[in-house]
Parts: sequence; C-alpha cells; structure tokens
Amino acid sequence: MLLNLLLVACGLDANTSATPVNVPTPLPGFKGSIQIGAMFDLTTAPTEDAREYAAGVSGYINYLNSTGGAAGYRIDMRVVNYAGKAPVAIEQYQKLVNEGVVAFISWNHSDTQALSSQINNGKTPLFSASYRDELTRDTKKSPYNFMITPSYSDQMQMLVEFTRIYHPESIRRLGIANLLVDNEFGRYPLQAGRNYAAANNIFWYHEGLLNPVVDPRNIDYEVNRLKAAKPDWTIIQAEAPLAAAAMSAIRKAGVVGKFIGMPTTGGPDFLDVIGGNAAENYYVGVTLPYPTDESNGMTVLKKWWRAHQTKINTSRLPEYSPPTQPDMRYIQGWATAMVLLEGTRRALVASPTKGQGINGDDIKAALETLNNYDAEQLLPPLTFSAGNHKGTQMRFYKVEGGNWRVVEENLSLAEMARRGYAITPTPIPPTPTLRRR
Repeated sequence: MLLNLLLVACGLDANTSATPVNVPTPLPGFKGSIQIGAMFDLTTAPTEDAREYAAGVSGYINYLNSTGGAAGYRIDMRVVNYAGKAPVAIEQYQKLVNEGVVAFISWNHSDTQALSSQINNGKTPLFSASYRDELTRDTKKSPYNFMITPSYSDQMQMLVEFTRIYHPESIRRLGIANLLVDNEFGRYPLQAGRNYAAANNIFWYHEGLLNPVVDPRNIDYEVNRLKAAKPDWTIIQAEAPLAAAAMSAIRKAGVVGKFIGMPTTGGPDFLDVIGGNAAENYYVGVTLPYPTDESNGMTVLKKWWRAHQTKINTSRLPEYSPPTQPDMRYIQGWATAMVLLEGTRRALVASPTKGQGINGDDIKAALETLNNYDAEQLLPPLTFSAGNHKGTQMRFYKVEGGNWRVVEENLSLAEMARRGYAITPTPIPPTPTLRRR
C-alpha cells in the first residue's frame, strides 16, 4: 500500500494498457527542470478512465521533453496515486509543494475539492478533469483553479441556447425535456438548465432518470414517458454508452423532436454502441476534439500515441485487441497538460533570470495572459484573465451519414444568445418532479 502511494517520476502503473512510455534519457542541453505534480486515482472505479487521462497527461509531457521541453527546461512529472482517498491527496500535495512542485493536474471532484482547500496556501495553479462551476466561479476566492473547458453548468446553458437558435418554430414557445443518468454526474448541471430555460421563456417541462442497472426496463419506461411529453428538443446527460442505448430506444419508439447531448454523450463510443441509422441527426456539444478530427494538434497527438501504444500493448494477453485510436480521456489529459505547460513556458520566457526558480504565482500570471490560445486546435480558443479561469466556447457536432460533422464552430454563450430570437422572460416555474420506477 505504501509503495502504491509513493511518488514516481513521469510513470504509471505498469499493469494498465494506458501506461505511458517515458523518454528513456533526457535530451542533452536542458537548462534545468520544472516539477509538475499529478494526482490520479489509479485504483478505484472507474480506473480505466483515470488511467487513460493520466496517460494523456504523461504522454504530452514526454512529447514536450522530446522536443526540447518548455523554453529549454525539462518537465518532471511527480505522480501520486491517491487511490480515491482525499486525505492522501492532501498529505501528498503538501509534501510535493515542500519538494518544489509549482503546479498540479488532478483527476476528479474528490481530489480537486480536497486540493482546492490547500492550493491557496501553496500558491500552485491546479487544472482538473472535473469542470464543476464552483471551482472557477469566483477567482478571488479560488485564484489558482483553472479549467480548459466551460463548466458543466455553462455547458448545459449553452445546449439550452443551442436549442433556442435551432427551434423550428420561433413564434411558438420552445419546449425542452431532459434525460439524465441517475447519479450526481447527471444531476449536477440540471438546475442551471432549469434556471436558464425559465429566464429565457423556454418551457422546461419533462425530466427522466436513466438507471438501467437498477431496472432493465428503465430506459423503455423513460422513453415512453418522453414520447407522451412530445418536447421540441431533448437534452441527454450521460456517458456515451448509456446515451447511445437511450437514443436507440428513442428511435425504435418513434419519439418525435430533436436530440442533443452534453459532451460526454458523443464521440467514437457513441457511434460504436448505437450503430445503424439511430444516430442520424443527433447533436452534441463538444469541448474536446474527437480522434477523427483533422488538426495540427490531433495529428501530433495521434503520431505520438501510435508510436508508444505499440510498445504498451506488447505485454497484453494474446486475446487483447489493441485500440485503433486514442481514448477521449487520453485526449483530455494531453490537452490539459498542454495548456498548463504553455503557461509554464510563458512564465519561463517572462522571467528568464528565475529559470527553474519560477513559482506558482509566475505560472498563474502567465496563464492569465492566454488570449485566444487554441492548443494547436485541440480546444476552442482559450482566453484566461484575472477574472476568468475557464473556457468559454464549445463546438457543436451532428451525426450525418454515420459520422460526426461540425455544424457550429467555437461559440460562446454570449455569442449564441445574440443569435437567438427575442425573448420575454417569465417567472421560474415549479421544479419538475424526477420520477423513479
């Protein structure tokens, strides 16, 4: 157990297919090194997502070091497997800060929330794979938290606004339904959607809980309720496989209306599960690119992934079928590390005399200079400032001919609102009742 919690330099559990392959020997000529901390849960469920995310973070750092590092400095990643235990994350955070780590990447809400109580004292920027609104809502209270995408609440509001732009009958009041996975992840952005709809004269009147694990008939039951409700649009908030199962049942039942999903509902996994024509004309809001996207950043990412994924899979069992493209979590980890280390590079350039003596405040100040930074087109343009530490834009994709096609590129909520039809705000209606079966 102790060994499992010890820090390792830029490496992960060797038993996972996502284990990154390290550059064996640092390139000559580095001016020095910068230490970056990483808090990952590589032990508790769902471990595969965490491992792919961790592999993406490590993959980008190894790639960056192979090309000369950040402004000539090697990046040393110090990894902690906190095993889902927040006290371990806090203890190891304090140890790493004392050892010279100047910035962190974390995994989910439990470790991010735990570390958020520490980073103000440690003065270390923190990027998380959790995009909860409270992490960056007030940059005075949370000056060191950053995220590479809009928050979950922002994402939900942007999806509601998208339905308003694409409402087929703008003279008639728009009606929206919501299908969500029956857990905290599904419920978190719900109230933001309700409030935004109410403030914009949108009728948010039907909600359904997806939980087929509890009752195999759950999806059919909720689909039949949805069919009776007859909304103009239905927003889906779930992981891709469950969203695909719900959409398959929706198409089979002949439910009318249009359908759009939160970012986790799309991607290759959605198409792999749903198959056939059931996915046609399904929309999704996107904060991270798909591996099929063509961009400079994705080309570099896939080239690196392919070269090292081959080595990773040689120890797997014969019946193991290697993946043919990087996982969405791998892409997320790669992009997160890319943004943090762009801030690190800028800090080094801005303070050349400090060199490896730069601190978290230097990196924070440098991150706040990002203006329309697009991470080689891996992300919608990012603009950070002292008052904003999160992404503000999304892309929107649609399934056509069995493939994802971009229909709206890099829109902010403010830009979308300007495109929507004129609104007449109405009082917030009673909160719909979530029904269980």
